[in-house]
Amino acid sequence: VILSYHNRKAQEALKEATEYRLGSAVVLASSIFLLTFWFMRSSVIRRIERLKRHALRIKERNYESHIAIDGKDEITDLALTFRDMSHEIKTYQNSLEDKVKEKTRDIRSILDNTRVGIFTLDENLIIQKDYAHFLEHILEQDNLSGSRLEELILNSSHLLAEERQRVLTALSYSMGQDELIFNANASNLPKTLELNFGTHKKFLDLDWAPMYNDHGIVDKILVSLRDITENLRLKKDADLAQKNLTRLGEILDVGPEAYLRFKRECQDMMQTISTTLTSKGTSLNQDLIAQIYVLLHTMKGSARFYKFVEAADALHHMEDLVSQRKTKDALNLERLQDELKNIQAVLDRYDSSCNPLLSLKAHNKSSLKDPHQNHDGKLTFLFREMEQFADELAKDLGKGGFSIRKELHGHDMVHPDFYKAFSRSLVHILRNAIDHGLEPTSLRNKKGKDARGMMRISWQEGSFCLKDDGLGLCLNKIREQAHQRGLLIPEDPLAVANLIFEDGFSTAAQTTSISGRGVGMNAVRSFLKDIGSTIEIVPERLRTEDGHEYMEFHFRIPVPSHLLSPDNDLKHAV
Repeated sequence: VILSYHNRKAQEALKEATEYRLGSAVVLASSIFLLTFWFMRSSVIRRIERLKRHALRIKERNYESHIAIDGKDEITDLALTFRDMSHEIKTYQNSLEDKVKEKTRDIRSILDNTRVGIFTLDENLIIQKDYAHFLEHILEQDNLSGSRLEELILNSSHLLAEERQRVLTALSYSMGQDELIFNANASNLPKTLELNFGTHKKFLDLDWAPMYNDHGIVDKILVSLRDITENLRLKKDADLAQKNLTRLGEILDVGPEAYLRFKRECQDMMQTISTTLTSKGTSLNQDLIAQIYVLLHTMKGSARFYKFVEAADALHHMEDLVSQRKTKDALNLERLQDELKNIQAVLDRYDSSCNPLLSLKAHNKSSLKDPHQNHDGKLTFLFREMEQFADELAKDLGKGGFSIRKELHGHDMVHPDFYKAFSRSLVHILRNAIDHGLEPTSLRNKKGKDARGMMRISWQEGSFCLKDDGLGLCLNKIREQAHQRGLLIPEDPLAVANLIFEDGFSTAAQTTSISGRGVGMNAVRSFLKDIGSTIEIVPERLRTEDGHEYMEFHFRIPVPSHLLSPDNDLKHAV
């Protein structure tokens, strides 16, 4: 019992001691934990919070705050990194600000010194404050900021009200949209404008470019204006100088004597047309229209023959105008008169281009001959000149060339009136012979002919006879054209051939600058009839080739006795 009692007391004492030790250990552990927490709070978390506050200041672009550096652990390394980063960002920002300032100065310098009117438009189409200084010079106004595009530029332009509204609508609709919408409306924005300043005008070149925000949406329009008035004037002067040189070159190619003859013939025919248009008024009838048409076609033929391109084009334009109308009222008559003035202006420009050449020759006491006193009636000179241009015409049409063979035996003088009519007629005869009758080189070679075509002009029993070595008259084509025109087709081949003299009759497949209007041979008969002569077809033989019937022939032009020159042997030959 005593032993049991002592054991129990010993166990109770051991228990109490154990509990005491455990309590002491818990207290000690708690104390250590609290001390550790305090240490971490002061040495880690607080430092992290300082880094967090510094990061927030960097976010707010405050790079001046100081980071305390203490210790030699990872947090210290992080703090050092934050400090270096802050310094680098500050340095970069300062550099960026300097660059922005530099670029701003550059842009401002460009805007102040460029000779282009640059400005931007906002969504209300109002000019913003930053614009090129030269814009004020172009538009001749100051303080353009806040001005509306419509009032400042469009209202004083050449654009009609509807066109101005299209421009405004296109710009307004493009604002707030993407690139696709702007491009779809870009065609409505003018590339050039003519501005009226009252006493003078300016011509402007425009460029429209969209400006996008961060979302790719158009929020402004960049506009560039260039004053091209002086450029256009210089270009116009250069073009005029170039055209003047071209005309002078054309005159030099044919020689001043040929040009002066062309000029005199044109003056005669222009005077006839002018008199017809001014004296008849609204009573202009078909016969007079036909007469005007023949004269225009003849002048054009001569201009083409001499390769006076600008003159030929102007004559061709009026010829087209006349050919498209069967009747003429007062309005069309006025247009004809305007066209005639335009032709005269072109001829005057040729005169102006030729004047330096004539002055130079006069200064050098050249032997330039007056066409009013020389060569009128001298057929040898006429044939030589015509041969040159006939040869060039044939080559221009892709053929082997053309020559004229003269068999006058010294009888080469006629009265000036006959000379004038004959020279005009010869232009049409040669053009028709080359365009219609002269075969392509390959076909002529196949037939054993010389590639170069030829016309023989001879004197026989008081008449000039003209015969070319081409195909001859294709009677099938003449009959076909007569049928299309509703003409009575005769049985006699010669009567069929004589249909070529009908007004408007042509066997050409299409109208060209050379032939196809059916004027040439009718004009020839008209010119010769006016001086008491005529032109006849003299048949030689009929032949069939490739299923077509051809008539070989020559033209016969009688010379009335009163038109023979007393200064040569032609009259005696009669």
